[in-house]
Amino acid sequence: MISRTEYAQLASKSTSGKIVQAFYDPQLGAGQLSVWPTPDSAADVLCFWYERLLEDFNIGENTPDFAIEWGEALILGLAHRMAPSAGLSLPERQDLERRAQNALDKAMGYDKEDVSTFFQPDMR
Repeated sequence: MISRTEYAQLASKSTSGKIVQAFYDPQLGAGQLSVWPTPDSAADVLCFWYERLLEDFNIGENTPDFAIEWGEALILGLAHRMAPSAGLSLPERQDLERRAQNALDKAMGYDKEDVSTFFQPDMR
């Protein structure tokens, strides 16, 4: 992955070959991925992972941007946050806080990759 400036400075964008560099512009709607050089074979495959902002819950029909395993953590976390204004007693709020923390801990344990991490300096 390279920066916008690095991509703009690349030589002829019409050069074809195996993809060696890419620039991603997230934009407001659909993002745009630019690669260099242009693939020389339609059989080439490019795998791309990205991060995006989570969708807001601003109307009742919104679909949450969370895996189903996070449902209880979201519900109990919100309930804990609303507990004082709902008039729950201190013991009830403490119990709710404990339950919300347990649900969060459980959700955080889902989908963890058991792999090592490798860091390498960019020597360009």
